[in-house]
Amino acid sequence: MVNPYASESFNKIKVRSDPEEIKEREKVDHPLVEGKKLDMNRQEMGTFTKAMKDPEFQNIMSEYVDEISDPKHREEQDKYLYEMQEKGEMPPGSDLIQPHAGFCLKTTAKRMVSDRKKTFFDQKAFVNICWHDNVDKPEQREQIDANGKKGAAWSLPYRVSKGKHDQDNKKRVCMTYDVVFNADVARFVHNVDFKKFVADTAIDGCNRIMAANKEKLSSDYKIMKHINCKGVRPQLMAVKSDVDNKLL
Repeated sequence: MVNPYASESFNKIKVRSDPEEIKEREKVDHPLVEGKKLDMNRQEMGTFTKAMKDPEFQNIMSEYVDEISDPKHREEQDKYLYEMQEKGEMPPGSDLIQPHAGFCLKTTAKRMVSDRKKTFFDQKAFVNICWHDNVDKPEQREQIDANGKKGAAWSLPYRVSKGKHDQDNKKRVCMTYDVVFNADVARFVHNVDFKKFVADTAIDGCNRIMAANKEKLSSDYKIMKHINCKGVRPQLMAVKSDVDNKLL
C-alpha cells in the first residue's frame, strides 16, 4: 500500500521534536498522520495546505483511499483477525463478533490539527448503528415525572468501534464508526422517537471515545435513507465475554 502521508511534499512539514511532545502524539490516532498528531505553526500549516493541493499528492491520496476502501483489503483484515482468534491470540476474556447493520447516520466530525493553537477542521463522518446478541440487553423501567405522569426510562448498553478511514461518494476522505447495540433494540426502532433516542445515544457514545483527543461528532446528523451501513459491512469487533476467571 502506498501511503500518501509519506510523499515528499507532506514530509516537508516539520514536526516538533521535543521528546515529551512526541510521546504524547504517539498516543493519538490522528486522521492526518496515522498514529500521530500534528501541532503546526502558521508556516507549517501553509506547507501542509500547499501539499494537499499538489496534483501528485492528490493522486496518491486517491489511490490510498481507494485501496483502504477496497473490499479485498477488508477481507484481508477480517481473515487476519479470525486467524488470531483461532490461535488464541485475542485479548483474554474477549470474543470476536460480526455486528449486523441497522441504519446509518451522516454527520460532521470536529478533528484536531493543533492542540497548542486549538485549531480544528471539519470532516464528514458516518456512524453505523448495528446489532449483536453479545452486547448487553436494553433495560426498561417505569418512572413517574413531577406531575405524576407515568413513563418509561431506557438504558441502552452499547460498544463503539475505533474510527476507520473511508471515502464518500466524491472520493473524499471521511471517518466511519460502528456503534453496536443488542439485537433486541432493533425491534423498537420502527418508532421514530425511539430511533432518534438510539441515534442520539450512538453519537454520545462516539463522543465519549473521541473526547480523549478533544474531538467530537456534531449532534446535527442525518439518518440515511438509501444505505443502512457505510462500507461493505460493520467492522469485526472484540467485546468482553463472561469468563470463569474473574482476574481476566
